Amino acid sequence: MKSPAMLSSLFNYNHNVLYTFLYKFSDGVAQGVWSAASMATYIYLLENNSTKYVGLAQGIQGTFVAISAIPAGWLADRFQRDRVLKCCAVASCGAIACTTAAVLLPQDLTVCIFGIAVDHKYLWLCVALALWGLGQGAGPVVEALLADSTRTGSRSRVYSIMFSAGLAGMSVGPCAAAATFAITGNAWHIQTLQHVILVGMVLAVVPILALLCFDDDHSLGAESNAVRHQAPPTRSPMSGKIAGQQRPRQFRSLSKKCVPYFLASSDVLFGLASGMTIKFFPIFFLKQVALPPISTNFILAGTPLCVAIMSQLASPIAQHLGRVPTILLLKLIGVSLMGFMGMFPEIWTKLGVIIPVYVIRTAIINSAAPLQKSILMDYVPKESRARWNSLDGVLIFGWSGSAFLGGILIEKFGFDFTFCITALVQGIGACFLIPLLLLVPRREAAHQPSDAVSTAAVAAAGSTSGFAATDTEVLADGQMSALDALEEAAEVADLEQPLLSNQSSPKTANLNYLGNSPARGSLDL
Repeated sequence: MKSPAMLSSLFNYNHNVLYTFLYKFSDGVAQGVWSAASMATYIYLLENNSTKYVGLAQGIQGTFVAISAIPAGWLADRFQRDRVLKCCAVASCGAIACTTAAVLLPQDLTVCIFGIAVDHKYLWLCVALALWGLGQGAGPVVEALLADSTRTGSRSRVYSIMFSAGLAGMSVGPCAAAATFAITGNAWHIQTLQHVILVGMVLAVVPILALLCFDDDHSLGAESNAVRHQAPPTRSPMSGKIAGQQRPRQFRSLSKKCVPYFLASSDVLFGLASGMTIKFFPIFFLKQVALPPISTNFILAGTPLCVAIMSQLASPIAQHLGRVPTILLLKLIGVSLMGFMGMFPEIWTKLGVIIPVYVIRTAIINSAAPLQKSILMDYVPKESRARWNSLDGVLIFGWSGSAFLGGILIEKFGFDFTFCITALVQGIGACFLIPLLLLVPRREAAHQPSDAVSTAAVAAAGSTSGFAATDTEVLADGQMSALDALEEAAEVADLEQPLLSNQSSPKTANLNYLGNSPARGSLDL
């Protein structure tokens, strides 16, 4: 049997990267069984077909995700990330125990809380979902450790594989659920749902074991740092002047420190909007489309595969259009399809229309996630990645809080109104990505070792007769191409004297650029 180190060498992936793929896949399988369609429908039937109780339970889970994610991110940035992951594994073990107890309890038991009779099973399910929320604090820490274990400039590919691994698991999970329904009965009954949830609890042990295998000692050093934001001195091919010391153009006056905040703002609005509908799609298929459990689970199984395929296609598209234009295009198409579902409820009973629209909408709008995450990790310093990733917990809190609102809206106004509100809020969220068209370069920045940086800086400052860089060289994150240098030529005319100073002292040029090099270990983003 090959050790993890041998597997890492075989597949040319870091130890933590491999276990991230395993964790995402196995967690996707488990959640695809017990959470994708089963839990929401189970609560819906348990509480007399009430969507507001479904939303309340999801709100409790989201609250505890936020409670765990922020401290987990803070602790992971100050102490060892693998220790935080072990604590999250313990919470997940408690969640399995409580979920199993809730399912096995007799259905007619009630408990009185503040004078209100509450179903005993529902109460235990809320406790279990709270513990699942605490366990989900592992997600941001896992992704931060993945970023620390991946070279800068190659994250888009790695994050796409990670995203696809999770989606593949979420596709396998509903297939396992469908097989369980085929054995126990293809009907939406509490008893059959209980069997499916118990199968999911058994499968949930695997991602817990994966969490115990992460190791901070396998993270990388400077090659996983955030990209630099100061251009190295590069010479204009026409004027011979330094283009790396130019005064910023007007559209560059907005600091690149804002990039993570624009991404977070967009995610908050998308999360709030999605929470109103996502958890209710199984109920939508049950109530409005009249699909049996096996058919619903096969739809939920096929959707992640389509998302995985789209996410892989999005990466080469982003290489041509740029990451931000690709994200905007995908999200706007997805928002339009959500609005279409809300404005034309007559298509709900037409299986040949509603199912493709749902699948295509979900695949397109979610395929931008790895690109968006890769941008965030490129613009966040290494020492604060877990904290930024922990914002996912806040997003899930808002997402789950809006799930409670969505449950009320669906009961009062119906699915069509809720779909339209979701599309409207998501459209506003997409607007926050527009400034990134000016702030994020079209090509992904690659890590450049400090000795290579020094050589490039000296070459740029050491000759007035030639252009140091080749035509095909793409400079990282704000570094300038020949076309950019031409556009800047008029703005750097007054820098000729600093140019001569740098020419007379290549060491000075070195120091000027290395001020923001990865060799410093921390960046002023």
